Amino acid sequence: MAELSNNYLSNIENGHSVPSLEALVRLSTALKTTPDFILLGNIRSNNVALNIADNLQLCSEESLEIISDIVASFVKHDNLSKKKI
Repeated sequence: MAELSNNYLSNIENGHSVPSLEALVRLSTALKTTPDFILLGNIRSNNVALNIADNLQLCSEESLEIISDIVASFVKHDNLSKKKI
């Protein structure tokens, strides 16, 4: 199906192996799902805001501070763009 051995799949399921990117793609294709669903347990491909919220829960405090700064920059950019129109 995904051209991965049963032993390898078992090791992934039991946390004894970490799948390579190639294995993750093969597995998600075979299961007709997305890699984010396999890794994070969510499948809201059409709801970007909820996907972001789900992923933020997995971030460290340090990463959240950086993300907050990035979002603030986008908001500032969008507000400046609106004023030019």
